[in-house]
Amino acid sequence: MSHLSTVKTQVKDLAALTDALAEMGFTLVMGGTVSAAGQTMSVDASMTLPSGRVAGFKRTADGTYEMVTDWYYVQRELGNSAQFTQRLQQMYGVHKATREATVQGYTVQRETDAQGVIRLTLSRAY
Repeated sequence: MSHLSTVKTQVKDLAALTDALAEMGFTLVMGGTVSAAGQTMSVDASMTLPSGRVAGFKRTADGTYEMVTDWYYVQRELGNSAQFTQRLQQMYGVHKATREATVQGYTVQRETDAQGVIRLTLSRAY
């Protein structure tokens, strides 16, 4: 059944989210609306999927962003919500950590093993 669903995330930094989604093949834009079964919701940021459907991110009272979309249809493109949000959280964490380390003067090297585990190595020249 088609309806808007929200999925909790730990995302707080839209710049890191933008980078994570870009690496996953999506473009995040500020603003937008998501719709399903006569429901429409304004969101703080959104991405258009290849099918033309929209997934959005809406800021909550605690400062995190919930993902809002019609998972009934979107799961065909993204997989189920748990799979997609797990991958998104991983990529968000990588980009957030990389941004923070760079701001503090570290150089970041990234390696991904055969199982998809991502390892960041930080170094700083003294």
